[in-house]
Amino acid sequence: MVEADLPGKLFIRRLNLQTDEKALEGAFGKYGRIIEVLLMKDRETSKSRGFPFVTLRTPRTPRPPSKT
Repeated sequence: MVEADLPGKLFIRRLNLQTDEKALEGAFGKYGRIIEVLLMKDRETSKSRGFPFVTLRTPRTPRPPSKT
């Protein structure tokens, strides 16, 4: 199995450039145990490129909010 084929590996696009690894962990941690957060950065400036990969050990499908 190739790393990209992992069932819990997520690609997020169009991420706010101010979002950091801690914010991603907080946002996605409620859907399963996080194995890795990889925030792609520019080599020269070390600024976010706007797309991370988040890998969850046991991904859970988010439930839609209940209607009351």
